[in-house]
Amino acid sequence: MKVKKGGRNWKRLTMLGLPSLVIIMIGIWLGGTSTESAATSRSSVLLAINGIEIPEEEFRMFLQDEKATTANYFSQAYAAEYNEHFWDTDFDGENPAQVAKENALSKLVQVKTEQQLAVQYGVIRSATYDHIKNQINKEENKYGAESLDGFQKYMVYHSKLVVAAKNKYKLKAVSIPETELRQYYELNKENRFKLPDRVEALVITLAEHDLENAGEVIPYLIDEISGGAKVDELKKKYFSQYGYVIKHKQYGSSEGKDENSSDLEDQLKELAYGLTIGETSVPIEISGQSYVIVCLERDEEKVSSFDEAKLWIEDVLQDERFMQQVENESSNQVMYVNEEWFNQIRMN
Repeated sequence: MKVKKGGRNWKRLTMLGLPSLVIIMIGIWLGGTSTESAATSRSSVLLAINGIEIPEEEFRMFLQDEKATTANYFSQAYAAEYNEHFWDTDFDGENPAQVAKENALSKLVQVKTEQQLAVQYGVIRSATYDHIKNQINKEENKYGAESLDGFQKYMVYHSKLVVAAKNKYKLKAVSIPETELRQYYELNKENRFKLPDRVEALVITLAEHDLENAGEVIPYLIDEISGGAKVDELKKKYFSQYGYVIKHKQYGSSEGKDENSSDLEDQLKELAYGLTIGETSVPIEISGQSYVIVCLERDEEKVSSFDEAKLWIEDVLQDERFMQQVENESSNQVMYVNEEWFNQIRMN
């Protein structure tokens, strides 16, 4: 981030796209004038984004969120050691404290732009920190934020604002021409609209320390299934004899909620998709438990038709247009920073 030096106490900055350049345009903010009385009236303001005053508490939340990322960057780029001198040490012209502050400032500009759009679309009355904080306190028990820290609560609430603003935007947006929708479909149909193969599989949870027997027992199980035995009957038999827990899974277009209910289920599904018909995985240990996956059937799914996909495509393109509006308005935000305060603020 390049900065051109401005005047004494005030910087006027224009954000040229995030995370883009911050360029100081004028040293004193008064719409081009520099009368002492007007400057004095702004002396208590540390930071303002498009006319919205940002208190130090709000900026510090964004700054503290940059702590780990900045430390990791300097560790990777310069093998910098994190110690009591880290934040005030220059590394090849880069200063950790300055980098963290500039990145925090860039993120805050985008967040305030999104909040201003939420005001514009009638989602919230004001984008000031006091109003946002009051709303968070009112709604905290609605989304289980009691265990979160202040910045996490702030960003959870902010995410809700963005979703609501985006939905209001879509209600007012002009419909996208079908020719544009179809063009998107043709460009993306093979990698975005091909449904995942339908895979029928058994997920077998092995008894503790039974990896040796699994290699002998599982083939008998597969033979019984090939011979027409019902899976429900085999579940009881193999649980009573070997302690195996067998689950019958349907992945793909017919899968249920259980197949996407946890990281474990996601990993098991990924393993199943790596098998061909009749193939059995080696025992896989996940979080201290061993599993074997058996692929029973596999059918290649088709590509969704344009008519099936076009509503989804329009939603995606409207999302993109909303985010483009955020980007455009972020690039036009005018920011005023008290230079003395900005230089003195330190990472906690």
